[in-house]
Amino acid sequence: AGNVRLGINRRVMEVGSRNTLNERNAWRALVGSRGNITDSLQYDVYYFFARNRDSNIQQGNVSRSAFNREVAAGRCNVFGANTLSAACVDAIAITAQNATISQLEVAQASVSGPLFQFGSASDPVAFAAGVEWRRMEGQFIPDTALSSGDVVGFNAGQPTQGDYDVKEVFAELRLPIVQDGFIHRLELNGAARYSDYSLANVGGVWTYAGGAELAPIRDITFRGQYQRAVRAPNVGELFGGQAIGFPAATDPCSDRNTIDRSDTVRQLCIATGVPADLVFTPGIQANAQIQGAFGGNPDLQEEVADTWTVGAVVRPSFIPRLSITVDYYDISIDSAIAPTAGGVNNILSLCYFTIQDAGDPVCQLIDRNPLTGEIVAPFVVDARFSNLGGLDTSGVDLQLDYSHPLEFSLMDAGDSRLSFFFLGTWTEESSFTPIAGLDEVNVATGRFGLIVGEPVPEWKWSSRLSWMDGPLTTTIRWRHTGSVRDDDDDTDFVVQEIGAYDLFDVAVAFDVDDHLTVNMGINNLFDKDPPLIGANQQQSNTYPGTYDVIGRDFFISANLRF
Repeated sequence: AGNVRLGINRRVMEVGSRNTLNERNAWRALVGSRGNITDSLQYDVYYFFARNRDSNIQQGNVSRSAFNREVAAGRCNVFGANTLSAACVDAIAITAQNATISQLEVAQASVSGPLFQFGSASDPVAFAAGVEWRRMEGQFIPDTALSSGDVVGFNAGQPTQGDYDVKEVFAELRLPIVQDGFIHRLELNGAARYSDYSLANVGGVWTYAGGAELAPIRDITFRGQYQRAVRAPNVGELFGGQAIGFPAATDPCSDRNTIDRSDTVRQLCIATGVPADLVFTPGIQANAQIQGAFGGNPDLQEEVADTWTVGAVVRPSFIPRLSITVDYYDISIDSAIAPTAGGVNNILSLCYFTIQDAGDPVCQLIDRNPLTGEIVAPFVVDARFSNLGGLDTSGVDLQLDYSHPLEFSLMDAGDSRLSFFFLGTWTEESSFTPIAGLDEVNVATGRFGLIVGEPVPEWKWSSRLSWMDGPLTTTIRWRHTGSVRDDDDDTDFVVQEIGAYDLFDVAVAFDVDDHLTVNMGINNLFDKDPPLIGANQQQSNTYPGTYDVIGRDFFISANLRF
């Protein structure tokens, strides 16, 4: 009575788990000289070379071509669990490998010394100036199976090779204005650097900074700093070959769209390749992951950041060994380098809900199967690197250090010491503009999900309590990540909020003698599981960049000093 076009998705569990083995080899060489030019001027000249090679072997893969061939020939039964025979598994299993090589060269020469001295200060005005040359090179060498996209278990990636260099001239200045006068200290500082990149889209750029420190009394110092910073795109961002990934995302043309099923969206879905009778149906996107293309872009420009910080350092004389540092920061980055529009989900959302123009360049990044409307191999959403509209973040960093002597020792050292350290961040704002000139701003503070990606908690800190008794140091560490909620208020996911996440670690260090120190410890002492999320996650049903997916682990190491 006719043919039915049928698509099948199946986990090929019979070939075993997908494992990857990495072997890294690194070496570096540094040669230089430093000394006096005159009684007051010093010079420093050096050349640095480093090379890293990462060899990667992947197992548990499936050959796409072999799988299609064996299924078509009737030698592999794909219906049901554990139905693939041993002969089928042997025919479709494949081992893949690749190598990543990076190389860095740096040559620098500088002079430094005093210039003159203010009568109100005991230290002279000092400077440093010099020149620098750097060369960066990188390669990614996949085997034929990986580069051709034949490997199902791991994402396809094209070869990468590229390099560039930069020539720089820089100068720094430190100006002590007042020292131990009518106030305790007043000091200014400044720096500037001109960089000439061999990259045509970057060329020559300036960076500079200026700041001041004021200590009205010895116990407290106020400080402020402004900095213009520039980051040129790296080798991977520029020359990276196209790689395929499967991030979690929602297709607005599928039945997963719970935000807007208006006629405008429907017509746009049809205009971008979805058959009219399939719009808003389950068949458009069978799972919560959508295939995207990622990789380099040789047309990238540099990132430009403006950073303001203001803060204070308090070391009260009436509480010896206590130091408190508080800094407020405000950072704005223009032309930030990231996957286009912030990733696959943002491209889809911007096209169908914000821009709503099939001819717009953002909508042109979406490529669908013309027969089914799906975004499945070889069709992708093109999310290769581009310059975003910008990133903005602000908040407060707090650091506290305190130590207290104890009048006893278990190691016959006479006494011991208790030390406490705390470093925390309160994030006031974290947001990004996905497209330059677009008014839409994605707020990430206290959020996670398909729009902003990795969780950005409002509060985050790490604290450490150490007991130092002669050659023995015992440490307990507490790592805290605050709660976050999903970034899409119009969609109800299985997990809408992730609670606060706390990890505890213990470590012991013992100085055997003046030349040998042995370290051992346990990370994630209580074997805390990561939060399991669902469709609004990054990968592995969670966010492995934020939460611990390994569990309790033990380590031991030794430091030998010659």
